[in-house]
This record gives sequence, C-alpha cells and structure tokens, in this order.
Amino acid sequence: MSEDGFRGDGERHVVRYGGSFVPAVIERAQGAYVPDSAGHAILDFTSGQMSADAHPEVAETVCSSVTTLDHLFSGMLSRPVVDLSRALADATPAPCRNRCC
Repeated sequence: MSEDGFRGDGERHVVRYGGSFVPAVIERAQGAYVPDSAGHAILDFTSGQMSADAHPEVAETVCSSVTTLDHLFSGMLSRPVVDLSRALADATPAPCRNRCC
C-alpha cells in the first residue's frame, strides 16, 4: 500500500487525542528509539505509558509482536495500528446518519 493510502486510512480510522499525526510512519520500537519507515531512529521521549495483559493468548500475541512494535505516542502512526483500525472499520456497520438508532 502506498504511503498516501496508508496515511489516508490512518486519518479516517484512527482516533486522535490531540493534534495531527506526525509525518513519520513508525515501524518498530528498538530500545529508546522508534525507527520510522525512512530509516530514521527517533529518540522516544513521547509516552511514559505502558501496556499490560493477563490472558495467555494475549500475552503470546504481544510477545511475538513486541520485537517490531509495542506502544507509541498517540500522535504517531504505525502499520499495526492502521491495519487494525481498517479491519475494525470493515467489520462494523456503517454509521447511522439519520438518528434512528
């Protein structure tokens, strides 16, 4: 998928908690850095947040994917976030626009 298509899906399907998304597409976490799709290593001083899980299947999935990307500042887009948001949008009904529901 092109960068324009990726960014368009991010803009359509991912909730923003502040301003606009940063222009970089974050590919993974690597120590204190989050490398982007252009190969730039960005020092991660963004979040201070953490993730937790308890269910064994969730833990296994997280362990298998944490080598590429675990968590980002909400102003950054990554492929797993946009892929998930696209899949969720495709799996849910279109919004009701006539206030019938």
